[in-house]
Amino acid sequence: MSENESGQPESAPATKKKRSPIERALVWGGIIAMLVVVYVEWSSRQGFDGAMASLESAVHKTDAEGSAKGLPVADVPNHIKGYATRGEEARDGTKKVTYQWPSLFKVYKIGLTINDEGNVILVESFGAKDDGK
Repeated sequence: MSENESGQPESAPATKKKRSPIERALVWGGIIAMLVVVYVEWSSRQGFDGAMASLESAVHKTDAEGSAKGLPVADVPNHIKGYATRGEEARDGTKKVTYQWPSLFKVYKIGLTINDEGNVILVESFGAKDDGK
C-alpha cells in the first residue's frame, strides 16, 4: 500500500456493489412501462389532433354555390388518424357517431352529428383541452 501526504496508508478504492438481476429487471421494466405510457398518450393526441383538423376542414368545405353541404359519412374513416374506437348513438331523431382514442390521463373523443341525408354537419370534441397548440 502507498502512503498519502499525511503518512496514512491509502485505503483501496471502494468496489461498486453489483445490483441483483431482479432489481435490474424491475428498474428496466418500470422504464419500459413509462415509455409505453408516453407513447400511447402521444399517439392518441396526434391522432386526435390530426383527425379533428381534417374533419373540421372537410365538413366546412363549401361547394360551387358557396354553401357547406357537409361530409358524407362514408368518407369519415379516411379522415381518422391513429387507432380510435367508433361508437354510434341516436337521440331525438339525431344520429351521432363518436371516435375515441385510448388514453390514461385525458379524454380524446370526437362527436360527429349526422343529418338525414347522411352527411356530417357538426364536429365536436369532448374532454381534450386546447393547450396552446
